[in-house]
Amino acid sequence: MVAGWPQHRLHSNPEQWTAGRSPASPFRRAVVHRVASVGVPSGPGTGRELWRASPGPGSAFREVTARNQLLWADGGRIVFPWEGDGWTHLYSIPADGGKPTLLTPGAFEVEDVDLPAGNREVVFSSNQGDTDRRHLWKVAAGGGTPVALTSGTGIEWSPAANAFLRSDAQHPAHPAIRLDTGFRDLDPAAIPSDFPLPHMVAPATGGLLRRRRPPHSRTTFSAAQQAAQTRAGHGLLPRRIAPTDAGRLALHVLLLQRLHAQPVPRNCGYVVLSVNYRSGTGYGLDFREALNYGASGGSEYNDVQGAGVYLRSRADVDPARIGAWGGSYGGYLTAMALARASDLFRAGVDFHGVHNWATELGIPPPSPTIAWRSKLRPWRLSRPGARRCC
Repeated sequence: MVAGWPQHRLHSNPEQWTAGRSPASPFRRAVVHRVASVGVPSGPGTGRELWRASPGPGSAFREVTARNQLLWADGGRIVFPWEGDGWTHLYSIPADGGKPTLLTPGAFEVEDVDLPAGNREVVFSSNQGDTDRRHLWKVAAGGGTPVALTSGTGIEWSPAANAFLRSDAQHPAHPAIRLDTGFRDLDPAAIPSDFPLPHMVAPATGGLLRRRRPPHSRTTFSAAQQAAQTRAGHGLLPRRIAPTDAGRLALHVLLLQRLHAQPVPRNCGYVVLSVNYRSGTGYGLDFREALNYGASGGSEYNDVQGAGVYLRSRADVDPARIGAWGGSYGGYLTAMALARASDLFRAGVDFHGVHNWATELGIPPPSPTIAWRSKLRPWRLSRPGARRCC
């Protein structure tokens, strides 16, 4: 789960909608997605279009994390990302044109991509077969069945040749290298000896809040239905404390940062719930650009409030001691929780939250003169005998 700000670009027309699917994102420019070949075959300095995305959902460019968005593979093929089926996938196309080949089919998303030496196989990270984690895979640039390179309870990403980064619930990110069988850490001493590994805990995912819903549906709040209509939830009960007593020891915390749940609150007697609210990455276009999300309505807050209602319904939670905290976009949602449901969320910590949509949407601030006049005019009109003249 990725913390903070949704990774999009400004859209040139926030009012534009796509019939039958999610609206055009208010964060991304409507740039036509196309692949062009430079200098083939007309000579240096010239080029021609090889492929253009079909109009409609997925036609706007969706990048992956890579040195280049176009990877020139062996055999004269160009590998590129596209989410034409609603998921960020890799495709390849012959350099002389033709129909693109889908390299990574399925209901998952590709994130980090590398083309190692030899340029025959593409190595990438995705959540294929493991929705809540990222593992490394490889696939031939010309097509074929993707092969898993890593698996397990951790996550692996940022492939570079045979090296990559890995972490899990107990270990922070550190470099590793792939071997013929498995992998090994490049520097075991990279994690300090005094790092509190015994106190790091793994969040529970199965059955706590795992409930799917249509991507554009409204959230309904009912304790009987455990109203948190989130795509996935991660929870922790306090360590060495009976579940019936856990929620009454301290303020319950609702995490809004899309990170692994922090171990310290759980070790101190908190019940911790991390909400994977709509508009996050990894679950497809419709989830990431849900109806009325972000500046167009803040619909992702529905998942936050639903999670709070769920916590309040638990027997091991004191409903008068539920709080929220988060940073960046999570800080923004924390502020919304306190503003919209102060009867549910009794406290909140908003650190480095983002609140000014004018900045993100590129709306220029008013000049100092206009701002001053706007503040001064109501004062003038409030004076006895003031005459409305303009």
